[in-house]
Amino acid sequence: MDVAANFANGRGARQFGAGTKFLLSELSEAPVYLRERRIGKLRDFVTQEISPLPHVTHVVVKRRFGAEDLVIPSDRVARLGHDRIVVDGGSLADYAGPSPKGALFLRDYVLDKKVIDLEGREVSVVFDVRLLWVQATRKIWVSDVEFGRRAALRRLGLEWLANLFNMEDDSVSWSYIQPLPESIGSFKGDIRLKALKEQINDIPAVDLADILEELDESQRTALFSQLGTEEASDTLEEIDPSVQRQLISTLDDATVVRLLDLMTPAQAADVLAILPFDDKRDIMARFAAQRREQVQAILDKQEESILHYATGRYIALPPQTNAGEVIARYAEIAKGKDVAMYIYVTDPAGQLSGVVDIKEILMSDASISLSEIMTESVVSLEPESTLRDAYDLFTRYDFRALPVLDEERKVLGVIVYKDVMGLKHRFVA
Repeated sequence: MDVAANFANGRGARQFGAGTKFLLSELSEAPVYLRERRIGKLRDFVTQEISPLPHVTHVVVKRRFGAEDLVIPSDRVARLGHDRIVVDGGSLADYAGPSPKGALFLRDYVLDKKVIDLEGREVSVVFDVRLLWVQATRKIWVSDVEFGRRAALRRLGLEWLANLFNMEDDSVSWSYIQPLPESIGSFKGDIRLKALKEQINDIPAVDLADILEELDESQRTALFSQLGTEEASDTLEEIDPSVQRQLISTLDDATVVRLLDLMTPAQAADVLAILPFDDKRDIMARFAAQRREQVQAILDKQEESILHYATGRYIALPPQTNAGEVIARYAEIAKGKDVAMYIYVTDPAGQLSGVVDIKEILMSDASISLSEIMTESVVSLEPESTLRDAYDLFTRYDFRALPVLDEERKVLGVIVYKDVMGLKHRFVA
């Protein structure tokens, strides 16, 4: 099981695949039972750092009346919950004694510690830690550290205030945290980001954007300059507009054009919209004529034609192509595509026969052809369709992309979900 892939943004205990997600702060002080007998409250978790994510090795239980803490191996935990933690084996005598040598205490050593950037500057404070409890294997995995205003308000019991202002979670996967130093303790040591030059291009753009937003300008510029062109383009698209403006101001026009050329017209327009007029004009002058026309139409809101948002970077394959060939060549055929989750099945004339979700291909027999598994009834847009039309279809069907077809069912381009839904406040009346 790829545990690292099982963590997504979320709060509180909830089912997620084979496990249940928790926040460390919400488990603190939970009552602990040895079978039906209550033996104390949760004091802390002891962790062992392994790649890519650490897991809990022991549960430390605080007992009543000052009695010695109990240290219970995590594989003895039969149930983990806010209302109770249940241990189903052994006796109190088995669990009495000191914590393992070199123990790393999750609550005591990590909560409220500073997060430090590459140059030793403070980024934020760890306000919470995300956990995943997989009951089948009795593993408690440590997934992310949380910082930012939402996590701080949650710790104060004021998450309703964060919800009121639509504050987003700020978190970094533990896989991007450097190993905890041996010297760390209750009142010493820091949490350091593992965003080194040789690793930085492996960090997902969304996560890297979060990290860059927390750094000061000089460190942000230095880190961004280490990215490859594709990684920089993807990351720039995800960053807050005010940070986009600062980063673009440090780049020459030719570099900005290279980054924007890797985006769809709508994504490029969204970035250009935050720039001063003169900077925007100079960058637009370097675009190819057709792309400049598309982007300018979006920026000026002269038309609502959906074709201004269409990308030609999608996957189209003939109907006789089999699933095994798609899987074998997927890295090649998906490279540089804006739409890679759908395969559009077309004839030699470019007419659309059907569409196949890549997930269906992965679950199919290698010898089966696309024509056998494609959906022939395709929800699509017309050249005259508007942003409102696209918005309504995305809302109704929850697709990630929609093709634009002419009267002969030729594919004129594909509309990406986030290009419309992410800009609806500006373009959809």
